[in-house]
Amino acid sequence: MEIFGVASRHIAWLQSRQQVLAENIANSDTPRYRARDITAFDLNSPAFTAQLAATNPLHMQASSAGGASGDFEVVFSRNPDVSHSGNDVSLEREMKKIGESSLAFAFDTSVSKIFHRMTMMSVKG
Repeated sequence: MEIFGVASRHIAWLQSRQQVLAENIANSDTPRYRARDITAFDLNSPAFTAQLAATNPLHMQASSAGGASGDFEVVFSRNPDVSHSGNDVSLEREMKKIGESSLAFAFDTSVSKIFHRMTMMSVKG
């Protein structure tokens, strides 16, 4: 598993999630609007399975890995609180999710910077 690829994929997931959460906040006063979210980021998904190379005809064939498209599944949030207009967006809940995404983005960029520095140090000798 390549650390830069995982960090890049996670950042793409975070960007998609931020967009969906922003749409929820923008529609917080829209009658019958249902809050949405992105499915959880999963390292066990097909996007992160190892891509094996068959260097010998006797090797077993690996299934092809997919999922690098950047598209993530949008699902309706399970919010128990519904206003009298049928809207289930909670601004507090959405802001909490945005804060969590922001922290995860900062963590991803820090990890990427650290591994980039380590790579550059090993190349320079």
